[in-house]
Amino acid sequence: MGIETIIAAVAAAGSLFGGLRGAGVFGGNNSPAAPTITPPAAPPGPAADLSPDAIAAKRPAAAPAPPSWLGIDPNMTPLQQRAKIATLGTNSNDSRYTDSATRDYYKNLLLTSYNPQSGLPGGVLPQESQYASNVLGAQPRQQTAESLISAILRG
Repeated sequence: MGIETIIAAVAAAGSLFGGLRGAGVFGGNNSPAAPTITPPAAPPGPAADLSPDAIAAKRPAAAPAPPSWLGIDPNMTPLQQRAKIATLGTNSNDSRYTDSATRDYYKNLLLTSYNPQSGLPGGVLPQESQYASNVLGAQPRQQTAESLISAILRG
């Protein structure tokens, strides 16, 4: 192959790709702009926790009545009721504590017990986080009342 053939091939390639004048591989200043690469959008994460006022606004008008099959003693405090439901819902095979009516009662119990200034009486119990994750399918971001309630409301 002669030099003329090589020059003809380079000239043909140059005309196909916009010529060699200032092509980036030769260090010229007229190089074509690099393509813009846009990174993919970040996958959506869980929504942020609700504010204390937003949680307080979701409070039911009246305190909920427990489903009769739970055997909630009327003298039990809301904290004791929360502890019973969360503990038995997490650690037993008793379907009464995973029933949809019990789930709704527990959610409303949290909402009626919640105070925007101080959170939940007794704080968030360890078994409540387990109940939220394992039974309700909710993933609280933190061990706070706002995070627990927000996760349960997100469903």
